[in-house]
Amino acid sequence: MLGPTLAAIDSKLKEIYDDLATNVTHIYGRQDLHLTIDLVYHSPLRFYYDGKLLRKGYPEVLILGDTRVGKTQCAEALQAHYGLGILAGGESMSFAGLVGGLQQIGKTWNCTWGKIPQNNRRLVIIDEATGMSEKDISQMSSVRSQGIASVTKIQSQETEARTRLIWLANPRSELTVNQFSSGVDIIESLIHAPEDIARWDMAIILSKDEIDFDHMTLRKREPVPHVYTAELCKNLVLWAWTRETREIDITDEAEEMCYDLGKDMCKKYSSDFTLVNPSEQRIKLIRLATALAARLYSTPDGNRLVVYPRHVQYIYNFLNRIYDSKYFKYDSWSTNQNSGSQLINREAIKEFCLSITPDGCLKFLDLKTVRCKDIEEYLGIPADEAKHKLSTLLLNNALLRTRGDYYRKVPEFNLLLAEYGKKNGVHKEKEF
Repeated sequence: MLGPTLAAIDSKLKEIYDDLATNVTHIYGRQDLHLTIDLVYHSPLRFYYDGKLLRKGYPEVLILGDTRVGKTQCAEALQAHYGLGILAGGESMSFAGLVGGLQQIGKTWNCTWGKIPQNNRRLVIIDEATGMSEKDISQMSSVRSQGIASVTKIQSQETEARTRLIWLANPRSELTVNQFSSGVDIIESLIHAPEDIARWDMAIILSKDEIDFDHMTLRKREPVPHVYTAELCKNLVLWAWTRETREIDITDEAEEMCYDLGKDMCKKYSSDFTLVNPSEQRIKLIRLATALAARLYSTPDGNRLVVYPRHVQYIYNFLNRIYDSKYFKYDSWSTNQNSGSQLINREAIKEFCLSITPDGCLKFLDLKTVRCKDIEEYLGIPADEAKHKLSTLLLNNALLRTRGDYYRKVPEFNLLLAEYGKKNGVHKEKEF
């Protein structure tokens, strides 16, 4: 059984968010924003998928955009309407405030847990995440991946922190969304580490230019009957949160569709940006699809939550739409990455490899990122000549810019470095 049609799902979600936008959030024209928040709110804690227990069954999302796009107002309004979850901001926006820290009282060290472990099995909205340092975000790896909060200083402490997380952020630079070339660059302005980006199940980019702010917050509109009241909405969220693993039924067809559509997304979107990656995309799809099924109260008896293939298909379409949007452009960015991964003039790159000393070639291979200064030092050449070499590598797609003055080597360039490094090393041994 495929489940409800895509048109039926779309119609139901429109009905829900027309009601909530008119009577609760007063943020109009942002159905995608409402749905993104709701997918975290309506997610079960864990469930079985493909015969294995998925201990983290709840998705984690990033909502990144300009100021005055309604992201905080929408999240605050839904949080108040549901009466569940908390909004963390201000003084809480540090590792100690969110996860925990140690305090010394006399000669004794005591651990004070932060907002995330305090809300274990519930939900935290991290507002103004731009105020966090990249180091603080990276330190949250065990919380985000394993649901364990740990503090390691004078002594080590651990506690459960299986907490649903919604991240709200602006671009870290002073630029607005429309001044970036793609959503990839916008997200990387917040955090660069691939492993930290990969832990978000989805991200959405919001620009102030998409919808006029006065129109988005206009109060004088046609009334919409308030069917989705606070009590009904809270009960549905609690119903999703209290589903036991035995009460969550993911159909075989839905599991198969996650594999197939996950592969399609990995072919379309470059894993050089790890939001979509081969090892996890099917898991991200099933987390979001299960949350969507709960949001739509997909149950035959009021107890079992059933996830159908159409729930997976709808999430797949939803993700493709927001990733291909005007301001995200994950699709066109991926196309450029894939086309840029092929060396244009292999002979010019071979010449570069041969110009490096035997040891330098292998050391250059070990570099994760490359600067012009590295070329200058490894080749033992003046700065002007190093710039010319860098230009040659860039024009022939051997290097791709990551951020600032840093570049990354494409796989084919690494293969040539390894090949010529090995040859040079053998040659050097024979000479000796």
